Amino acid sequence: MNEFNIDNLHSYNPLNCIIQFPSNCEQLLCIPVFDEYNYNIIQLNSSIITVNYSALILFGFNKSTHCLFAAVLPKQHNTGHFQQNNIIALNITDSCSSLIGLSEFLIVTNVKKLLICVSLVFNVSQINDPNSLLKGNTFYI
Repeated sequence: MNEFNIDNLHSYNPLNCIIQFPSNCEQLLCIPVFDEYNYNIIQLNSSIITVNYSALILFGFNKSTHCLFAAVLPKQHNTGHFQQNNIIALNITDSCSSLIGLSEFLIVTNVKKLLICVSLVFNVSQINDPNSLLKGNTFYI
């Protein structure tokens, strides 16, 4: 898998948007999101070097308030560039205690000592509706 981080986010494709978080975030995490069809093809053909992700999710974590925010950065299918938008990050939970991104999963713990493991591979209909990436099947903290 390609390594994604905030410092080299600009090198993947032009980022033509403004992202607003509701409060300051001490930790930022950028995670690629894949659609399951393309992801399975990548797994079968290990000679493919570049991974075609469908979107990026930018997470922001405010440790003092335990708030976890997220913004979906969708790509335009015809150009591969990010869609030009002003994005306001959504408040996903107010009980987060830590998060870590792995190649295929996001791991989140909350203040009630629950561990949540979220797959980063979604079906095509979820990719086409970026809000469903953050709501329908991710965080139940």
